[in-house]
Amino acid sequence: MRITVCVATKNRTDMLHQLLWSLIRQEYADWDLVIVDDSDKPVEWNSLGVYPRLFNEIARTGHDVRIAPGPRVSRIGAAYQAGFRVSRPENPLFFRVDDDSWLEPDYLLRLATLMADQTVGACGGLFLHPGQDIETLRSDDQRYVHGKIENLSDYVNIQWFRHETSRPIPVEHLTANILFSRDRLEKIGGFEANLYQQHRDETQATWRLWVEGAKLYVDPGAVAWHLRGVSGGARGHGSDVYLNDHRTFMAQRKTMKPGIHIRLGHGIGDTFMAAPMLRMMRRMNPDRDISVCAPQATAVLEGSPDIDELTDQPLGAQRTVRFQESVYAWASANDWKGHLAQAYCRMLNLPELDDLAPRFRCRRKKPLPPQLDSRYVVMAPWSNAKTFDLYTVSGNKNWPLDRWPRIIDWAHTKGLLVVQLRGSFDEPQLEGVDINV
Repeated sequence: MRITVCVATKNRTDMLHQLLWSLIRQEYADWDLVIVDDSDKPVEWNSLGVYPRLFNEIARTGHDVRIAPGPRVSRIGAAYQAGFRVSRPENPLFFRVDDDSWLEPDYLLRLATLMADQTVGACGGLFLHPGQDIETLRSDDQRYVHGKIENLSDYVNIQWFRHETSRPIPVEHLTANILFSRDRLEKIGGFEANLYQQHRDETQATWRLWVEGAKLYVDPGAVAWHLRGVSGGARGHGSDVYLNDHRTFMAQRKTMKPGIHIRLGHGIGDTFMAAPMLRMMRRMNPDRDISVCAPQATAVLEGSPDIDELTDQPLGAQRTVRFQESVYAWASANDWKGHLAQAYCRMLNLPELDDLAPRFRCRRKKPLPPQLDSRYVVMAPWSNAKTFDLYTVSGNKNWPLDRWPRIIDWAHTKGLLVVQLRGSFDEPQLEGVDINV
């Protein structure tokens, strides 16, 4: 399984070359390299010290080298997300490595062996500080118990210790130098670009994988060395900033209920069509919070019995597993011709819908007019929107005018009043409408 090795670096060319030398010496040779240059000024790599020689050696031995510009926003998660997006999608494994690391020669080989199990979402090794006394944990140490992991700080993380056991250790999250399943990482949207100010994008990503049912392991025989020691940092900050960030993350994590965050970026009608998908999502995930961000159509979903939280602003990724997809992009890519409500479910691999009708909990803010105190149907026949496929805008979305009278006649035969919504007086009123709003 070929690995994409991705390293994001910021003003650290004095250290990065040590990581690259350790990569060249790896026993596992099936890898490519992506460097995200997040430095304040782009680095002139081809004229900088030892780097031309390093890159020539990496390329000569069959490894692809890509250098990508970083987002330069002092958020390391954003830098690794940029690297993830430019990396080769055909490589099934993605290795997020710190730029101040030195990997023992068998590091990648050990982790790649663990990833042969398709149920494993990510794995890591030990991350030790040279020059420090390193405690060895006994096999019966309570720090191996998952319940204790909720109280971890950097100073008691089991990846910062030696271990009596040589077997892979199951954990709930990982930190530093982690090998990911690319498919699983893609499903959670990659790394969180806005997590705090500095780091823990990898911790957040692994925890989200664990929430989704993936297994996480630490191999106590895979060792990487943290060359910067306990001071400084990849973004140029002291260790107190990193420790405080991690404490904040762990404090939030204690109250997290695994959730699904769905972002619906479409308008009112498409949000109606997404409602049956929310009902199926609730049925399949009764113990999770379902949060929906619908910037253009919160009014449509207000009071829905299938949603725990509704907002027009992006939700904090610290407490949700994100889902962000365009049903139009999916439908175009799959040549979908069916009902839009079914497309939402098919896109998420949910079961077939037994009922296409949306369900809502109506909240009346004021009494209805007397004539609407009965069954009625609302029509909004005029639209300024344009039809489109994945690449181009085409004609107007309005349904042919001569078809509306048949719908109005059908509604009257069912005993329904017909209400027409008009956005302005310029929009004509349909013949046979009972109420004009």
